[in-house]
Amino acid sequence: MTIKKNDLVPGQIVKSKAGHDKGCVFFVVEVLDDDYVLIADGDRRKYDSPKKKKVKHLQPYNRINEVISEKIRLGLKIENIDLQRELEASGAVQLAVSDEEEMEKDV
Repeated sequence: MTIKKNDLVPGQIVKSKAGHDKGCVFFVVEVLDDDYVLIADGDRRKYDSPKKKKVKHLQPYNRINEVISEKIRLGLKIENIDLQRELEASGAVQLAVSDEEEMEKDV
């Protein structure tokens, strides 16, 4: 039995650990394979042009947004404002900011 490395699911909230978008939070919008997913936040990365990102460069949060997850599963239209609102409502944006502030204090 092969152990699957990628346990991310569409609608899950993740934070980028590397690249230009380091420290930013996104939704997983599609799982491509064990190594790559597509992410979008409705602001920097629109739903229609998600970023392909290596799973190892993402910090998964233990939160799956039911609204976004369900829309993706059913193939419904997702507006960028929906992604922005749901990220804001989840508190993940504030969590990412506080994580960054903690890291700066340690320096």
